[in-house]
Amino acid sequence: MVVFYYSVSSARPAFDAVSELEKSGGMAFSAIASCFCAGILPMACQAIVNRSLPQPFLLHIAFSAIFCACLGVYVKGQYLLNAWIIGDNGEMCTVARKVVFDQFVISPFITYPLIICLLFRWRDKDFSCERLVGSFRDRRGLMLQYCSMNVTNWCTCIPGVTVIYSLPTDVQMPVWSVLVFFYSALLTPVSANAVAAALPKEAVADRETSEVRQVDLMEDSPDRFAV
Repeated sequence: MVVFYYSVSSARPAFDAVSELEKSGGMAFSAIASCFCAGILPMACQAIVNRSLPQPFLLHIAFSAIFCACLGVYVKGQYLLNAWIIGDNGEMCTVARKVVFDQFVISPFITYPLIICLLFRWRDKDFSCERLVGSFRDRRGLMLQYCSMNVTNWCTCIPGVTVIYSLPTDVQMPVWSVLVFFYSALLTPVSANAVAAALPKEAVADRETSEVRQVDLMEDSPDRFAV
């Protein structure tokens, strides 16, 4: 894509048209593009592949639409901030600084804790705040998820953001929308399968916790259960 932009003159009008559309749309363009590319379209792909819809469907589609629209505004703001702090050019050292700031400062300390460890967990717990809070008791599992997500995203996102930061700021958001569609289309089914596999274990853990509470209650108040 970078080669096409800088080397293929016949491709420049298409990039310029997308750039003008992004300029005229502003943050609304970022929100709408992210809503469809990161939320609605990957969910449609999941439904086609699995031949089923995530349940509860209305909550899932509302969450994806609202969350991904906000994500688009957040990412656009991040790109503008990077351009303001570091610079708005495609030089190698500028691109390298942007990638380091993005992947080793913003992502591990802001994006992943908020998105992965909070919002996605809430979604994967069927939007139950009680189950979300309960999942935080497993600190080892939470830390393992956080570390594995960082390593996985460094392997996949560093090449992607390098391409994005090599392009002018006005083209970065449209390119991000295309890349995040493919990333989300792959990640959404994997996440759904992982949650489905974890449900039986979670049910067993909940049952064991309930049994322990009943035993503790009987030991504390033996007369209440006496015949």
